Amino acid sequence: MSRADTPPDAQVYGEAADWLVRLQGGPLSPQDMRELLAWRRLSRRHEEAWRRAEEVLGILRQVPPELGRQVLPKLAAGASGRTRRRVLAALAGMGVIPAAWIAARTQEAQVFLADHASGVGEIRELSLPDGTRLVLNTRSAVDVKFDARERRLILRAGEILVETAPDRAVVKRPFLVETADGQARALGTRYAVRQLDAATAVSVYDGHVALRRAGQAQSFTVLAPGQSLRFSAGWNSPVGVAGPADLAWRQGMLVAKDMRLDALLAELGRHRRGLLYSTADAASLRVSGAFPLQDTDAGLALLARTMPVRVVRRTPYWVMVEYDAH
Repeated sequence: MSRADTPPDAQVYGEAADWLVRLQGGPLSPQDMRELLAWRRLSRRHEEAWRRAEEVLGILRQVPPELGRQVLPKLAAGASGRTRRRVLAALAGMGVIPAAWIAARTQEAQVFLADHASGVGEIRELSLPDGTRLVLNTRSAVDVKFDARERRLILRAGEILVETAPDRAVVKRPFLVETADGQARALGTRYAVRQLDAATAVSVYDGHVALRRAGQAQSFTVLAPGQSLRFSAGWNSPVGVAGPADLAWRQGMLVAKDMRLDALLAELGRHRRGLLYSTADAASLRVSGAFPLQDTDAGLALLARTMPVRVVRRTPYWVMVEYDAH
């Protein structure tokens, strides 16, 4: 057997898996599609890795090969977490997802495998089995673990807004949101939980929420309506204010009040693909205003018109905001 005819190696399989995760996150741009096609054409090994991934999903048996890459995003994005888990299990069983890829991309794998996930720029609403309303902000993923003892959500990434419903079970079950840093227990409430890089942020709008750190048996504080707090395993911020403007993302808006420019760009960047950042001399500029999340380019144009900054686009996915004194 020649080298060209040997099965693709683990690195190529890992790259194929990366593309599957990108596809699951939402529709690819025309440039992304061209990059995927170019990747497939790098060698017979690359095309074979992609063909085997498609075979697992049954695509090549249902549609012409040239349409496979168009159908796969729709199938992956519309699949439930359990379906995605079956897909990845099948891919792993065929060697398409190497263990090294899963170890190196833990968060991406967890998001792909989650029961419910939202793509870049997507706000997703759903109703849980007990009637609780759940809203996922952009790039968010959550698992739902309901049983006879408790109602538990595991926030894998991003941010959720929870409006709990009364438990209809005979034995009332607590409602918990678990993150990497700890747990938020609802005491009849409406609240938001966000998984940050090194902490968890909780904001309460109705009712009360008891917070407990990971590995501890007792709550360390209870938040009342209008309060917010960030915490990790060994730290927590002072209690802050949770206001209606914090939930403007539900209506597709970001409301900034005296926000640092770098923080504003970080929030806008969650709703778009690629890299969005400021130079050091512009980072500390203070920004106030309302910015559309469904059209972040319009928000950047607004910044350029109203502040001493210039938006520099190296590519559509590499955007820098720099200080401009003129």
